[in-house]
Amino acid sequence: LALSGGDDSTLLERSGITGRSNPLAPPLHLTSAGELTKAWAIWTDAYEGPPNCLHGGFVAAAFDDLMGVAQMASGNAGFTGTLTVRMRRPTPLHERIDYEAGVERAEGRKITVWGKSWAGDALLAEATILFIAPRGGVLGVR
Repeated sequence: LALSGGDDSTLLERSGITGRSNPLAPPLHLTSAGELTKAWAIWTDAYEGPPNCLHGGFVAAAFDDLMGVAQMASGNAGFTGTLTVRMRRPTPLHERIDYEAGVERAEGRKITVWGKSWAGDALLAEATILFIAPRGGVLGVR
């Protein structure tokens, strides 16, 4: 897979959210640890929405990329069908934010993934995403 330099590593490298080759990409650092995908970021003023807080669009985008990697633990991959984010409290800028995601279930072409973010012990946001794999199997990446 992408995290281990697999066929889709070029896609991950160019990602608008996590791609190290993309000058606009936020500072989200991803790792896979078995069934879990983890990440961390320190968001700067460039990503500000409300004063001293991360813009909600970046909260959602970070979950979309994080959970897009996490879905691969199911052995399949698909496109985002539905992303639901519940903001528990504002995500602060200039401090470490930790993320975690995992596959909740995979049924046929549907892959449901959960995700959470924290600042220290404070839960900031929770997300659920439904990915839909294309007919014929695993999403092909060029």
